[in-house]
Amino acid sequence: MNFKRQIAYNFWANKRILEAIGASSKTMKDEELLTHFGHILHAQIIWYNRVLEVDEKVDAWPNLTFQECQNKLFGKASIDLNNMAQKASQLCSYTNSKGLSFESKVSDIIQHVIIHGQHHRAQIALLLRQKEVSPPATDFIVFTRQKDLQ
Repeated sequence: MNFKRQIAYNFWANKRILEAIGASSKTMKDEELLTHFGHILHAQIIWYNRVLEVDEKVDAWPNLTFQECQNKLFGKASIDLNNMAQKASQLCSYTNSKGLSFESKVSDIIQHVIIHGQHHRAQIALLLRQKEVSPPATDFIVFTRQKDLQ
């Protein structure tokens, strides 16, 4: 699997959704949208910490401002996925949020993080639609049509 392309897609889709949240915040309260988006970013950080065995407490459902989301999107959360891709062939032993121990391939963890983000971007899109805001297209096929991103 081409993780570099998948990670680029994940960043592109997150960026588009965050831009939509920013544009919509002029007309509506955005705490719920930012909570979902913050969860996407913090889940990436949580998984990165597991892979690198970093013992850092990270809130899975943080209350972040738009600026904090933007800083994390362009900072730690994106760097983390790229760093994880370098360990894709390795195994990761970790304890989940319920205290259960598991071992997974890092490649499976990366795929999980990307699919997990897709799930929550869809939830954000639904919330935007419910507030009569058109969400951006974040489908992978739309990303593939962007020649400058290849």
